[in-house]
Amino acid sequence: MVKLMIRKLGVVSLLFFLFVSCGKQNEKTKIVVFHAGSLSYPLKMIEKEFEAKYPQIDLLLESAGSVESARKISELGRRCDLFLSADIEIIQKILMPLHAEWALGFAGNEMVLAFGKNSAKYKNINENNWYHAILSHELQVGRADPNLDPCGYRTLMLFQLAERYYKMPNLSKKMIESIGEKNIRPKVVDLLALLDAGSIDCIFIYRSVAVQHDLKFIQLPAEINLGDPADSEIYSKSEIEISGKAPGESNTLHGSPIVYGVTIPKNAANKDGAELLLKFIFSERGKNIFKESGQNFISPPIVIGEKKP
Repeated sequence: MVKLMIRKLGVVSLLFFLFVSCGKQNEKTKIVVFHAGSLSYPLKMIEKEFEAKYPQIDLLLESAGSVESARKISELGRRCDLFLSADIEIIQKILMPLHAEWALGFAGNEMVLAFGKNSAKYKNINENNWYHAILSHELQVGRADPNLDPCGYRTLMLFQLAERYYKMPNLSKKMIESIGEKNIRPKVVDLLALLDAGSIDCIFIYRSVAVQHDLKFIQLPAEINLGDPADSEIYSKSEIEISGKAPGESNTLHGSPIVYGVTIPKNAANKDGAELLLKFIFSERGKNIFKESGQNFISPPIVIGEKKP
């Protein structure tokens, strides 16, 4: 089924390419992409190569936390041609079935505790004592907003899992209180500037982003880092509530292995262009760009929903 879908994308891609090639010489066809901030690095590489291959196309990338991006579609009625989320469950919970019919899980990741390049505190922290350093206020820690960015609620899930793993009652609550709200930002990549400036010591972030920015990081146990499908049952014991589809509503999310998702929203203005871009992302070159960016590519993708491109 996945192979058939990719072949169909190839046919659409050819027809769309012929169409845009026949357009006015100086008039470019736009493809609007909403995407998770943690995908900025690989998507900029894809933008460069995609536009070189299709010079009549202008790829417009708009970065935000995945929850915020989904709400631009569901609540504000904004249009994009392709939506790439740091959590496929955001597509399921917020966009399907009213605003999207399907989703493809295409990439994995894991949570790490990352330090600045010149951090002097990094050498004293490891996977066995990092939470002690937080509780003793030795570290200024940054984290993303759980209501806007999946990395934010995954950080809180990580805390719950750490409480069970290290067998320390109330560890999650104590860490949240110790960190406070001063260094919470809308999306995880917003924290990088604070880290570079030395305003904070470390941040909970995806491994891929730490690799892309050459950060030092502590690799956390598989039982808590949300990166190993073999530990799905353990992850599911964590539970977070975030804002729902409408004001006053909430969504309950359970921990699961990190899976990034992509969809073409129902209100996409350029569905053919979106399919052409999707085909490039799932090409060997597209997969390699994600791998070079420190991110696992899931092949074949996880398919959710009945109707697919």
